[in-house]
Amino acid sequence: MEYNTYNNTDIKPEQPAPYPNLTQSWGLFGMFFVFSLGAGILFTPLSKIKYDLMDSVVSLLSYVLTFVLLFVYVKFQLDSRQQKFEIKQNKIPVTVLILLLLITPLLSIVIEPLMSWLPMPAWFEEIMGKMVKPNAVSFLSVVVAAPICEEVLCRGIILEGLLRNKLKPTDAILWSSLIFAALHLNPWQGVSAFALGCLMGWAYYKTRSLWSSIFIHFVNNGLAFVLLIFYPDPNMTSQDMFGGRYFMVYVGALVAVVILGAMLYSFYDSKKIENKHD
Repeated sequence: MEYNTYNNTDIKPEQPAPYPNLTQSWGLFGMFFVFSLGAGILFTPLSKIKYDLMDSVVSLLSYVLTFVLLFVYVKFQLDSRQQKFEIKQNKIPVTVLILLLLITPLLSIVIEPLMSWLPMPAWFEEIMGKMVKPNAVSFLSVVVAAPICEEVLCRGIILEGLLRNKLKPTDAILWSSLIFAALHLNPWQGVSAFALGCLMGWAYYKTRSLWSSIFIHFVNNGLAFVLLIFYPDPNMTSQDMFGGRYFMVYVGALVAVVILGAMLYSFYDSKKIENKHD
């Protein structure tokens, strides 16, 4: 009688696919919604305290707790697959930072007309007005916490996971941008968030540094916060600010976005920079 002498210890267990794939990325969106709802319920009683900054404080606490819980969940998923999370932080050329600094606010002007197709209702403006105010707490929430937390999730975890799962870069950037837009939990900010997400996703993919997308996010939110200080009316648009010069400003912004975008593309194409997503 012959016995199978094959040594089973030589069999290498199949490694799980990188986390997250596309389905798991949408699962993270679901977990974000659940954690956001739970954090909101937890801190709602604090809003009854009579304090000028309390609404902003509740918003910041709920926001931070949501991402803390979400990142703990991601760590558990990675640990269960024996995978590690690494923040990509390659050095970013100064030229690229300057181009990103210029193109970010111009892109906001270019996409603004698209947002007029879906005007923000008064009740939602009232909610946003309570959550985001021109004070130090809202600054921490909008200009500091949001760029870091959202970029770690949407670019550092989701986009990186999609790229590691061998999605085409364009598809990975578009899907991560769509999830980024959905994370705002309202359609009125979705258009601008999607467009900005595409820029941040492209920058992350090309620079292989999370700091590039954080930088774009910081610039965008920082300018929005400054405008909130000087123009507290939530209905204020570029057309209102520029008046009769708006058409020329818009055309100039559109041309500049095309030129700056071509310069960014040319910079990385000429450098033949390799993007490794091992």
